[in-house]
Amino acid sequence: MQYIEHQVGELVVSQRKLDGYISATKLTKAYELQTQKKRNPNDWFEKDRTHEFLNLLCNKTKIEVYELVQKKGEGKNKEIWIHPKLAVSFAMWLSPEFEMMVSEWVEKWLFTGQSPTSTTSEAPSLHPYQRVWYQRLMLFEQKTQLPKGTWCVFEEIGKLMRKLEAKGAPLHDRATVDISVGRTWCHWLKKNGYETDFEQYIHCYPDNRDEQLANIYPYQLLGVFHKWLEDTYISEKFPEYVRQYVTPEECKLISEAIGHEVKPVNRRLKGSR
Repeated sequence: MQYIEHQVGELVVSQRKLDGYISATKLTKAYELQTQKKRNPNDWFEKDRTHEFLNLLCNKTKIEVYELVQKKGEGKNKEIWIHPKLAVSFAMWLSPEFEMMVSEWVEKWLFTGQSPTSTTSEAPSLHPYQRVWYQRLMLFEQKTQLPKGTWCVFEEIGKLMRKLEAKGAPLHDRATVDISVGRTWCHWLKKNGYETDFEQYIHCYPDNRDEQLANIYPYQLLGVFHKWLEDTYISEKFPEYVRQYVTPEECKLISEAIGHEVKPVNRRLKGSR
């Protein structure tokens, strides 16, 4: 079993790489060491709100309650591991600082699979635009299961989003790049004689866009899509699309990330002619 090790003060809190489960036992100890306040996790598990949350999570994930809360070892070696969604709720009970810290662990685990290290005083901060993207990813993981042998645009543009993020230029949440990619991709398929009557799934947004239908594609088109994405969309369409949402400085960063120039929009000042 591989673990992500989070340094919290003097203690390391473990998170399983495979499923994102976090050690509630070590998280509690880390809290106690940092605050010098005792916390009994049983107090949280016995709350009516916790029972309601567990039942909701069980219904949504189809994971039995005894699998959402896993007890490993015996006696002094007993350790409790909890589902990542449950871990955020548990951390909320500990303190706002721990809630923020654990939610960022879970978001980063969902999106990148990296092994971040954090402390309550030096928790990785997310740009507000990144939070919208991560929220969409979490909703996708929770509510969407595509048929075997299929894929969708939202999943496949992750590499592009990570490139931008690495350069310090996460896209504004108004720039829904997967919609731009999806529409341009469908137009290209029609233009090149491909069948475009595809099955669809319900994509969930964390804002007032709520639920929208999006296409599901067969694996046979996956290689074609990535070649088109690199050779056509990113080089021709994306620079023109993204420039309307970003600052001149961000245009430079995005240009470096994608290897194609993104020219800033020249906006007139109010009152100018």
